[in-house]
Amino acid sequence: MTRDKAAGGNLEALGAIASLFVWTCMILVTAIFPFIMFPVFVAGLPFDRTGAWSHWVGARWGRTIVRLVPGWHVRVEGAEHLAQGPFVIIANHQSQVDILV
Repeated sequence: MTRDKAAGGNLEALGAIASLFVWTCMILVTAIFPFIMFPVFVAGLPFDRTGAWSHWVGARWGRTIVRLVPGWHVRVEGAEHLAQGPFVIIANHQSQVDILV
């Protein structure tokens, strides 16, 4: 076996381990998070007609997963150009991970 093939095999194995870690984190957080956050969501329902509590719960879920996985970073560009008030943002997803963000 040549040196390049051995290095490629090691990279593939490392990539598989990293992928397994990422998916394990996502599954665990997604499985545990509802038990922690659902009471917060339900407690806010009578007081929050705008859905801010629901947004808060969903945002915490996504941020928790992004922070747990090493190498994942979120970068926002152009936020200073947004107008005040309500608006619609349409995302061009680069991967399935964008759902969390």
